[in-house]
Amino acid sequence: PQLPQPSMTMFRACLGLGIGTVALLGIAKLYPVALIAGAVLLPVLVVLYMLDVNVFVDLPLPVIGATLVWGALTGALTALIAKGLSPSGSDVFVGNHGSLVFTRGIVVPLISVVLILLGPLALLRYPRFSTVLDGATFAAASASAFVGAEVIVQALSALSHGLRPPGSVVPWLVQLGVIAVALPLVTMSAMAAVAGA
Repeated sequence: PQLPQPSMTMFRACLGLGIGTVALLGIAKLYPVALIAGAVLLPVLVVLYMLDVNVFVDLPLPVIGATLVWGALTGALTALIAKGLSPSGSDVFVGNHGSLVFTRGIVVPLISVVLILLGPLALLRYPRFSTVLDGATFAAASASAFVGAEVIVQALSALSHGLRPPGSVVPWLVQLGVIAVALPLVTMSAMAAVAGA
């Protein structure tokens, strides 16, 4: 027997439209807007993908919604705490680099992991949500919303430099790809693996 193939048409269309929109905004040098668009796009794509592959067979949408809200709220809070704990702008160059590395490289990531997993792990204690797939699903959804909110908070501060910050397009596009695509995907994968284990 072979499992039915899910229809990925909606997901693929949204993925193509989203990537095209973010890329066009980046090429137009509207970097903060492109970053915000990418940060919003990822959680939407995660939910669309999960709907298309029918991950939510036994999971009520309000539970997934609560997981997304948890991720978004804690992501925004973590970004604001990170801004308060470590210097930004020109202060980065005159401050103590050891404390910056400790804060941004150890403290904030550890806080992030705990907060991303706290909501999904709280759900796993209920028998209805105790499978490996549930853990991975909740953690991936939480991580996508967490990183999206974190990126949006950072992008809003980038707006202080205007809609079109100075510089060449290519470095901005590379940074956009790392921040809006690579970082969220790595975070989602790691958190899903941890929660599913």
